[in-house]
Amino acid sequence: MRRLWATLFLLALPALALEAGFKDQDVNGDGVPEKIAVTNLMDLAFDQKGQVVGWYVKTYKGTAFNDYTRAPNLSGNGPVVAPVGFTPEKAEYQVEDGRLLARFQGQEGTLTYRIEKGRYTVQISADFPLTLRLSAHGNKDLIRQSLFMNLIFIFLVLQFPAGVTLYWVLSNLIGLVQQWLINKSLKPLAA
Repeated sequence: MRRLWATLFLLALPALALEAGFKDQDVNGDGVPEKIAVTNLMDLAFDQKGQVVGWYVKTYKGTAFNDYTRAPNLSGNGPVVAPVGFTPEKAEYQVEDGRLLARFQGQEGTLTYRIEKGRYTVQISADFPLTLRLSAHGNKDLIRQSLFMNLIFIFLVLQFPAGVTLYWVLSNLIGLVQQWLINKSLKPLAA
């Protein structure tokens, strides 16, 4: 029984080590290091203009802790989130009560990104009227793929008594192959 408790404790230990901090790294290949807010669930990369230029979502898979898949930057070589009409003059990055705060101060006021540990959310606040431009757009391949999967589902359900089960097995196999291809194509971030 002691061995079981010790094993469970060791397996849970990496998940309890909640990471929160900032590091500098060039994420978009322009030669200028961006400030990256690092938490246990996601990373956000900020440039000097107060824009979010990249983001990564970490997913724990089985017992392979700290293995994460890189979420695609949804914008085509541009910022994901960009404040419109705001020019920061000073930036500060700090950890307060388990929150990561990225504050950008300009003539208009202060823009703050607040990132909680243990959550996949970012809170953006400003003490001036703020307009944000989001550069996310739909992925045509993803739309085609979901349409194709729906056609497979309809075919299997109409042709076989166990069509739903066949669809479930097939979609899981396709998902595993896609995840393997994604992981194969990604390179780990340098520390």
